[in-house]
Amino acid sequence: MKGLEQHTMMPFRGLFDSMGKGVIRQEKHWCPECYLDAMRQSMPVYDPLVFSLMEVKSCPVHQLALVSQCPDCGATQQALPSSRKIGWCTQCGGFLGYMVGEAREVTSREQYFYDLFECRHQLLEIDVSQEFKDGVMMVVNRSGCGAVTKLTEVVCFSDRTISQWVSGRYRPTLTSFLDFFLAVNVLPSQLLVNHQDIAPQLTEARLTVRKVFNSSLEMEEIEKRLQTYALSEKITPLPEVASKLKVGVSFLSYRFPELTRAVVQKNQGLRKLESDNRYHQFTDQISKIIVDLEKEGVVPSYNKVRCRMVEYHGFRYKDFTRLWGKAMKEWQAS
Repeated sequence: MKGLEQHTMMPFRGLFDSMGKGVIRQEKHWCPECYLDAMRQSMPVYDPLVFSLMEVKSCPVHQLALVSQCPDCGATQQALPSSRKIGWCTQCGGFLGYMVGEAREVTSREQYFYDLFECRHQLLEIDVSQEFKDGVMMVVNRSGCGAVTKLTEVVCFSDRTISQWVSGRYRPTLTSFLDFFLAVNVLPSQLLVNHQDIAPQLTEARLTVRKVFNSSLEMEEIEKRLQTYALSEKITPLPEVASKLKVGVSFLSYRFPELTRAVVQKNQGLRKLESDNRYHQFTDQISKIIVDLEKEGVVPSYNKVRCRMVEYHGFRYKDFTRLWGKAMKEWQAS
């Protein structure tokens, strides 16, 4: 991660909820094309800090949806891996840029976030908390509502939420912050640093809130589908399972701990099986190449064998060296 980006969230510390709810992802997300661009230009591969934020789901440069699984083994990546350099899978060693990204336009929500991100340096020079409160009141006045309660009613926002922001009792989460801007159609930069440009156009808010389950039938259906994923012979990462069930990973872990563990353990077992099969395939391929080179009168050196390997990318150097050495001993013994 670039040194300059390590402090890019500091300007927002007086603006958002101090607990950081709904801000940072648990798993790493990245843009394959960004990695490939860095490799093509012989530049260091790095992870932009903004890709670690839950609200960012696409790359603004390449207009591609961010991905979270290795193209070779399907493993999810740790947000801050303890080993392996950036751009390579922590499980199989495969390069994470070898993937065809899905085209995806940057949404209005993300555009609001990027507008906020662009003005971050200006926030260091102001009392961002007070400017936010003043900006909200400017929206109230210029929208013709006259009062915070009336604005809340018009945009159908959560009861008392905006009032608590203005009073300073609570600070918004990043999620509710963006919900508000989408509802009033005002850019974050306008509300925080350019109050004179505020010209609200009120619409009904689409609040991003956690789903509440009051029906036992809904819970039974989730449990039934989760059990299906646990018994399936297909690898389905837990975040993807949660997304398909329209709940959060923490919800599944809390409500169905045993089934959630079963899904994770099943995925780990299938990934290990795939990895073992892959090793066997590479071993057979290496042995065949050694025999072919011998027939041609060529010494089957490390480089000669590697040059003839098919789909070599993603295979770790030390593993290839070990398998080549093992195959050479078997060839010499025969």
